[in-house]
Order: sequence, then structure tokens, then C-alpha cells
Amino acid sequence: MKIEGQVAMRKGFEEEIALFNKKGGDKVILTPYVAGEGRKGITNQVHQVGEVLKAKPAAIVIQPTDNSALARALEEANQLKIPVFAYDQYIVNGDMTFFTTSDNYGGGRDNGDYIHGLFDKNKELRLVIFEYPKVSSTIDRVDGFLDALRDQGRKFKVLKRYEAVDPVSGEEAVKQFLKDFPQKGSVDVIFTVNDGGGLSIVKTLHEKKRTDVIHATFDGDPLSVENIKQGKITVIDSAQFCAELGRETARALIAYLIKGGSFRKKN
Repeated sequence: MKIEGQVAMRKGFEEEIALFNKKGGDKVILTPYVAGEGRKGITNQVHQVGEVLKAKPAAIVIQPTDNSALARALEEANQLKIPVFAYDQYIVNGDMTFFTTSDNYGGGRDNGDYIHGLFDKNKELRLVIFEYPKVSSTIDRVDGFLDALRDQGRKFKVLKRYEAVDPVSGEEAVKQFLKDFPQKGSVDVIFTVNDGGGLSIVKTLHEKKRTDVIHATFDGDPLSVENIKQGKITVIDSAQFCAELGRETARALIAYLIKGGSFRKKN
């Protein structure tokens, strides 16, 4: 609930469910859980899903904190024949009833193509990546960004990688970045996998007057768009339709429950 894009996904899902419930008749009853961020969030979500499986609900809807940590839980859900609807990230080693995400790789490529066009074609770019290698969407964004530069024939060097995906990890990562690269002009481009971590990074760099770097990011947070308008380090932000990911998941869930007769079973 600290990453605006993911907050929008949840709101979109809940709004679509609320619209269905207002029609009268059958209703979808939601029991919400919030895992949180970082390693603690991953541990929390594994525990939460374990508790949910014991209750044997009509369906589980989840935005995974980690692609592999929930693999065993997904296998158990499959054994119990509990449908699993995932959005934003997938879960490995099991069958999901439904999965949707943005074109994260394509968004990363958009960033790479745009950044390439800002520099002389013969310049070797010095990059720093703020990543989150635990989930599919952020991995795809980095891959798309770097592949676009390669396909353009751009020479580049990744000087360092940091983990940053939410405001807290972003603040910690940018502190280390400033220690590792204290000299202006030592880095050309920073790429952040989302605005959740990216906004706090840009805020700190702007305060420290590190306008020698330019920033590419992902999510389309209004604050990041404002930074682009005001020339505050960020030059491109590949937007995803976060709320629509949630709405599409809700539509798929409702259709599945209706088709499977779950409402008649009073689940």
C-alpha cells in the first residue's frame, strides 16, 4: 500500500467488484490482506496465503510479492482445486486460473529507445540500475531497457545495481549511490524499475543538486510526470494502466464464479 501503482491495481479490482455487487442478487465477498514491502512482505504473504488455503475460499486473488516464494502455496491450491487469479506478477511451478500484467518488457524498451536518442551515438553510456529481481514485471523492465540499447548498437556499461522498489528501499539505495558516486558527471543515466522507489531517489538527487544524471522509470505516477514537466532529472516514465489490471482481474473472477456455479453453491 506504499506503491501507488499497486494501490491503483487494488482499487480497480475492488471498484469492479463493488459494481457487480450493486446489481443485486449474487455478491462477491472480499477478505483483504496486505503483505507489505521487502523481505518481511514476502514472509507475510506466504503466511497469509497459507492461512487462506485452510479456509478453502471460492477463489484466491493475489498480487505476488515474489515469483517463487509462493510456488508451494500455488501447488497446494491446485491440489485443493482452489482457483488462483494473479495480476502484475506470476507464480512459478503451478497452474494459475488467470494471470494478467502490463507489457513490462515493451515499456522497458520504450525507455531504452528514448534514452538512446538523447546522446551522441558514439558515446558509451554509464548506467546505474535500481532494480527488484524478485518479480517478473521488474525483471522484464530491466531486460527491455538494456535490450533496446543493444539493438540500437549503443555501447553502455552498467556501473552498479541497487535494489529499490518502494520509498524506503529507494531512500536507502540513493544514500549508497551518493557514497559510491560522489563526483558529478560520473554517471550518465539511472534507471528505476518503478516510481515506488524512483520518486524518493529523484527527490534526494534533486535536493543534492545531482542534476548531472538523467532518469528513466516506470509506472506513470502523477508526481513523476510532474518531475518531467519541471525538468527534475526524470525524462521518461513508461505508464501502465494499473487500475485496469485490477478491473480486468475482477471481471475474470466474476465470469469464472458465474460459469462454475459458485454462487449457487453459496461459496
